[in-house]
Amino acid sequence: MAVVKPLYKKGEEFDISHYRPISLLPIFAKTMYSRLSQHLQANIILVPEQYACRKGMSTEDAAFKLTDGVLKSLSQKLYDGGIFCDLSKAFDSVNHEILLTMLHFYGIQGKTIDWFRSYLTKRKQKVEIKDPIQLIIYFLSGEYRSTESPKSPF
Repeated sequence: MAVVKPLYKKGEEFDISHYRPISLLPIFAKTMYSRLSQHLQANIILVPEQYACRKGMSTEDAAFKLTDGVLKSLSQKLYDGGIFCDLSKAFDSVNHEILLTMLHFYGIQGKTIDWFRSYLTKRKQKVEIKDPIQLIIYFLSGEYRSTESPKSPF
């Protein structure tokens, strides 16, 4: 079971959207994530434009590449455009069966795919906050159901 702790970012302290969830995963889950990352990079599965969750790449790298491309276009008197999407909650809506199918397609098979299936099925997270309120959250296909809801943000 993962333990989730809310980390305050900025803004109103009583607005839940100003907190970022930090998930403290068991060591086995971290190991599996590391092995999956190695597999994806070793088999050149991720596109070069994939900056998130990659060792040695950051949002600063993505911002630099974008800015560099725009400046090059401007210096050549070319038009440049962009479409920006907020994907901050994208993983919450991922269909687990489609995710497992894609992992299998990219070579994750046998006991490893069985582990991912088990990890994504009926998984639980425990939310720890300052008040003595504890939430146990059950995840089903990216959506969550909680056992109780807090009376205050934190």
